[in-house]
Amino acid sequence: MLGGAIAMSSTAIVVKLMAERLELDTEHGMRAMGVLLFQDLAVVPLLVLIPALGSTGARWRWTSAWPQPRPSCC
Repeated sequence: MLGGAIAMSSTAIVVKLMAERLELDTEHGMRAMGVLLFQDLAVVPLLVLIPALGSTGARWRWTSAWPQPRPSCC
């Protein structure tokens, strides 16, 4: 999760630097933006899958990212 936050914040930093250097409209600038945007979009499925990756064995199921209440009986 920390890696996703760092990847998203790096996009903002790189865009600012490239804009200051007037490199956003160059070929390498557009390619870099494409890679950065792809990384940002790849974080979304990862955040959805984190709860499923943390589950084990027979209790594995698709759930939301929020903890589910346990039944009070049995």
